[in-house]
Amino acid sequence: MATRAFGKDNVRNSANMFFDEELASQKGELFVINDGVWNSDTVTVLHNGVDTVKQLYSGLVIKPMFDQVQTAYDAMLEEVEIDGILWRLGSGRRGGYRYSLNSREKGLVILLGSFYCMPEYNGHHLKIETSPSFTLNRTVDEIQSEIDRIAKLFITQLLHTGCAVHFCADVQGWECPDDLDYRMTARAKRVMRHSGLSTFEYAGSEVAMCYGRGQSFLFGTASSLQFAVYNKSKAVKDKGEEHLWPKIWETKQTAMFDSAYDPEKTVWRIEARAHHSVVEQFARGIGQELRAFKAVAQHLTGLWKYSLNNFRLDADKNYIDPFWQYMRDDLIFYHDAKAIEYKRVYKTADITPTVSDRAVMVCFGQLCSLYAKNQFSLSKASSCLVNSGLWANLCSIYVSRGLEVDDIYCDLENKLNKFPFYRSAA
Repeated sequence: MATRAFGKDNVRNSANMFFDEELASQKGELFVINDGVWNSDTVTVLHNGVDTVKQLYSGLVIKPMFDQVQTAYDAMLEEVEIDGILWRLGSGRRGGYRYSLNSREKGLVILLGSFYCMPEYNGHHLKIETSPSFTLNRTVDEIQSEIDRIAKLFITQLLHTGCAVHFCADVQGWECPDDLDYRMTARAKRVMRHSGLSTFEYAGSEVAMCYGRGQSFLFGTASSLQFAVYNKSKAVKDKGEEHLWPKIWETKQTAMFDSAYDPEKTVWRIEARAHHSVVEQFARGIGQELRAFKAVAQHLTGLWKYSLNNFRLDADKNYIDPFWQYMRDDLIFYHDAKAIEYKRVYKTADITPTVSDRAVMVCFGQLCSLYAKNQFSLSKASSCLVNSGLWANLCSIYVSRGLEVDDIYCDLENKLNKFPFYRSAA
C-alpha cells in the first residue's frame, strides 16, 4: 500500500462524440487509458446507499423506562417488551453503555445508559444503530423521524450529539484484483486481507494480513475513517441474508427492463465507514453542524468522493484506475455533491485545557473503590477526597447540576456502601 500524491484522472469521452472534445460529455462512459479504452457500461452498480446509521443522543433518562430495563436485566430475562416489540436484552458494556436492546423485527440496536454518567444526570445515555433492513426502504426523513421517536421513549431533553454512517456500493462486472492492497494509495496504517491465510507482515505500526486470493480487504480502524472492499455474494451466504440483498439487487433494471443482476456472478461491495468523530472533523472543516443523520445525508456524495480519494486504487504510478474514477465521480447518495472542499479539521489542544466531567466522575469512582478496599471510614474517605486534587472539579460539576457540596458526601457514602466487602468503620 503506497502513500503517494493523488494520481491523475483519465480522460473521459462519449461514444457518440468521441472525436469532439468540446462536445464530449463530462461524464462519458469511455475512459482513455494507456492500453486502449475502458467502458464503464461493462460495470453494473446494483445498489448504492446507506448501510448503517449510528445516531448518538444526549438527554435525561426516563426513570420508569430505565427501571423497567434494569429490573429485567437484573432478573436475567432474555427479552423485554417496549413499544409493542420484544427486544433481546443484554449488556452494552462493550459500547460504553449499561444495557443493549436488539430487535431483528425492527432492525435496530439500542444502547442505553452511559457507564460514564449516573442515570439521574443528563448525559450521553443513548445510541441507536440501524441495520440495512431498517434503512433500505426508508427515506432520510423517515429514518431520522423513526429513530428520534424511539429515542424519546428512553430519554427526555433529547439532543443529537453525533452520527456515524456506513455507506456503500454493490457492483457486478468488475473483479477485485488480488493485489488491491498493494495498488491502494492510502494514509491508513492498518490493512487486513481475508480469504485463507497465506502471509502475515508486521513492520512498526503498519499491519498487513494476506489470506491467499483476496476476498476481503479492510483499511483503517473502526474509530476513524475505515474502508472495505469485499465479496458481498459470499458475505450474504455467510450471514444468511439471502432474503434481503438479492431482492434489492434484482430491482436494478437494464435498458430492456430486465433485471441487471446475475446470480451467477460475484457482487463486490465497496464501503466507507465514517466514525462519528470523523463526521465531526468534516463538520469543522466545512463549518456546518453534522450531529444528526439528516444533516449528514446532505453531504454523503461529497464524503464518498473524499473516501475514494483517500483510499485510491491506482492503475499505475501515474493514473487512477478508471473503474475507481467512475465509482468516485458518478455515484450519488441522496443528493448531488455540493460545491464544497471536504476536509477534516482535527481538534487542537487548548493552551489551558479543561478536564472533562466524564474524566472527573471516573476518577471519583476509582477513588471510592480504593477507599472501600482499604476500609476507610466515611470521615477518613471524605478527608482524603478533599485533599485528592479532585475536589475543586467535583464541586464545580455538582454546582453546575444544581446540587450542593453535601451531595458529594452523600454520593461518597453510597458508593462506599455499594462494595460488598466494605465494612462501614466508625
